[in-house]
Amino acid sequence: MNVGWAPSKDERLLAVKGDGASFQEACERLGVSRSAAIGRYHRIKGTVFPSQAQRRARQAEETRRQRRIKSEREKVHAAILDAMEEAINNGMKRNDAIVSAAKAKCPIGLVAKRLQLSRQRVDKILRDYEVAFGNKSNHP
Repeated sequence: MNVGWAPSKDERLLAVKGDGASFQEACERLGVSRSAAIGRYHRIKGTVFPSQAQRRARQAEETRRQRRIKSEREKVHAAILDAMEEAINNGMKRNDAIVSAAKAKCPIGLVAKRLQLSRQRVDKILRDYEVAFGNKSNHP
């Protein structure tokens, strides 16, 4: 029974249920399955079942948690970038400061943006450092 729900059919369903009919009677009058009548009735009425409310609450909490983690991560990265700039201003070689920021696990894209370099240039600086010193700078 693949039947579309037109507004007129919705009105008839609400009227039948408003008269006190069971879902079994409503489905027989409308020519739909009992499950279809039940589901459509609850969607029209906006019924929120406990499982839906719990799922929405979990999703909202997960969204808040992800935002909090992102905010904390951004603060850490900003502090690393500030320290990198300060080190450069205090006489540290730019490339050494870039390597230090990468070792502190700051994304190289952020390092590049802060220093107005291309991401590829920062990546090359880090690769050159690895070749010269045999160290891994922990960049992705």
